[in-house]
Amino acid sequence: MIVSVIVYLTANMIYLVRLEPVTGKLDDPPMVSVCVPARDEERGIAACLESLLAQDYPRFEVIAVNDHSSDRTGELIRELAEKDSRLIALDGKDLPQGWLGKPFALHQAFQKSKGDILLFTDADPVFKPHALSKAISTMREKGLD
Repeated sequence: MIVSVIVYLTANMIYLVRLEPVTGKLDDPPMVSVCVPARDEERGIAACLESLLAQDYPRFEVIAVNDHSSDRTGELIRELAEKDSRLIALDGKDLPQGWLGKPFALHQAFQKSKGDILLFTDADPVFKPHALSKAISTMREKGLD
């Protein structure tokens, strides 16, 4: 078991696509909507959203959905949204029959989105400032749009 895990991790380190530094500015950069569902993420939501808002990419919005949190997640999202118009704070609607929480929160973010490209992420990662630029540049260079 341990050997198979080591082989798997080694293969991933060798073969995963590495995002190269952006070479020049993007011409006509597409609008990106970053959708962040958050439930009881008080400990990490501010760092996540602040890192997204610190991106060097020129055209993006962040849509954070407070999915019925029992902690201060919604309050923290709203506080940050008051300071930066690129952050849209949503309070999640009641869950319809047949839906699960996270997919429905993402659906609500999608409905509010204005982007040509959607990026879905959890509420706890902290992004480096060039993450969006590198991702969009790589997407364009590889013809993935």
